[in-house]
Amino acid sequence: MDSYNKKAPDANDLTIESPVIPEHEIWRVDHFAGYDATTANKRIKLSILRGVEEIVVQDKTAGTSDRVVAADNPIWAVPGERLRATIASPTQNDQCYLVTSGLVFENPMLWEENKGRPTLVRPEKA
Repeated sequence: MDSYNKKAPDANDLTIESPVIPEHEIWRVDHFAGYDATTANKRIKLSILRGVEEIVVQDKTAGTSDRVVAADNPIWAVPGERLRATIASPTQNDQCYLVTSGLVFENPMLWEENKGRPTLVRPEKA
């Protein structure tokens, strides 16, 4: 997990996505935020993509803090999924971010090799 950013090329909705979660990992996302660092009061939708299905976690106007934080409680994301932030109608050249932090675990399908105990692959904070 990490921080991902894009500069808005125009006023069309801007989508920022994490990489696809690999088969050998499961993510516990403790912090999941969309952020327009340039312009306030943007509508930001945070979601998890599962194939062609989009699961909306948070969809609201950011207000004067420019930020939406969606994960006060952990969100679990599994192999093949990705995290997405959609910033509605950004101003051209706005710098926008998807920020995530949490823990990355080995896929439980691999636990047999580890005698059924969850094994931490690596902790990561953005």
